[in-house]
Amino acid sequence: MKVALRRALAGGAAAAGALAACGGTSAELSQGVENPGAGWFAFDGDSRTHIPFSGGFMLCVTQPGAATITGMRWKQTNGLVIRDFGLGLQAANEQNPPNDFSSLRGLGYESQRRTVDVVCRTDDKYDHVLMVGLDIESSHPDRNVFGQELLIDYTVNGTPKTFSVPIGTSICAKGTKPDGVSCPVNKPDPSVFKTP
Repeated sequence: MKVALRRALAGGAAAAGALAACGGTSAELSQGVENPGAGWFAFDGDSRTHIPFSGGFMLCVTQPGAATITGMRWKQTNGLVIRDFGLGLQAANEQNPPNDFSSLRGLGYESQRRTVDVVCRTDDKYDHVLMVGLDIESSHPDRNVFGQELLIDYTVNGTPKTFSVPIGTSICAKGTKPDGVSCPVNKPDPSVFKTP
């Protein structure tokens, strides 16, 4: 499996994180001040029917408390399915994270973990960070599929909320190789992603 990745920072994501870090009446999900975590991933669809991978972004809560994730979904997709997701607590300076791509657990993520309780820091100096992993598959192996803008549904004290992450993913059709950050016909939406 070949993976093509290019960081693609969304224009407002860091500012949104900074505003969220100021707090509110209850804890809310955030990616932290300096961790916008936006990007586009592309995978060769020839190797496996489903692909666990590291999403490359962290989650934290804007003030002491906890958020319980109830689901993850794409705002826009043409057949990319999220089979499962997981959270993994890692040292902030982790140099050699787990790299067994056969499963979320092999990558250091717990698929049963649903609670985010790491509090965002305004100085971005963390001892540990809570990272997100996804397990995806194509519902149409004969064509290029993509998912764009990850929506994370969660609750805080029983109140449902949704948090948006500017990330996108493609799985190319069998026999089609990734082209840069995407499959040849699936380019990032410029209104969501700004590629360097």
